[in-house]
Amino acid sequence: MKTNAVTFILITVMLDAMGIGLILPVMPELITEVGSTDIAHAAIGGVANLVEI
Repeated sequence: MKTNAVTFILITVMLDAMGIGLILPVMPELITEVGSTDIAHAAIGGVANLVEI
């Protein structure tokens, strides 16, 4: 019973980490594309958005 819960938690954390690892490099370009800002401000804004989550 306890090992099933630990396995579920570890899989959930692993999937969450993979999702953040995939979106982190792409987010500044997406912010630049959608908003009217340069890449430097977009990179800072992208990291700030991830920290808020």
